[in-house]
Amino acid sequence: MVKIPLLAIAIALLSAPAAIAQTPSCSKFASVIQRDGHQVYVRPGVTAIDFNPAAEVIRHVELSNPEKVSLNFDADLASGSATSLFLRPITGIEIPHLPSSSTTEMMVMTQNRQGTRRTYAFSLVYQPTGADCSVLTVHADTPGLPLVELSDRRRVPIEYVTMGLEVAARDGSLPYEHPLRQRVQNFLGLVQNGEQILPASQQAGLSVALVQELAQKGFDDYRLSGVP
Repeated sequence: MVKIPLLAIAIALLSAPAAIAQTPSCSKFASVIQRDGHQVYVRPGVTAIDFNPAAEVIRHVELSNPEKVSLNFDADLASGSATSLFLRPITGIEIPHLPSSSTTEMMVMTQNRQGTRRTYAFSLVYQPTGADCSVLTVHADTPGLPLVELSDRRRVPIEYVTMGLEVAARDGSLPYEHPLRQRVQNFLGLVQNGEQILPASQQAGLSVALVQELAQKGFDDYRLSGVP
């Protein structure tokens, strides 16, 4: 049996439609919720689910009622670089022998850069009215840990700061012998022990801007490298 992990999903309703087969570029800002089997409201227009902040690519998707919704991705699944899926409601199409329901169950299998696979369960609920575009952002399974806000207001898990440290060593902006690296490690330890971003950075003697810069480096590096 595949265990469905705890979801941490930030939801934002947007005013402008997102194009199919493109990564959502709209602003995402909302509270974070955590629970299994998340409910997704599919409205007229496009509903996107973005796995980028979780550092995961999409490997496989199953729909219980494929006549209810069309499914697209920002890249071919076989390429190993698809990180967002796009849903559009379908009307006027019926497939014989499939059960009639106002909802559709969707299972999404993903893989992170370490090769770990996870299966997410979504319940798609159809609504005839609402925003033209909505984006759900899936975060890594790290309940209780704060998220770092990037320059585009995207919020990512604290693990991206650790990843950014390695990038900073490679590009020379923060070499291994630099004394700031120990401060960053102290900051990460404080956060892992339950401290929030701002007080942890103050105690470690770091600026929040540096924390955000490292998280951005880690996030950008993941998007460029993909999953091995």
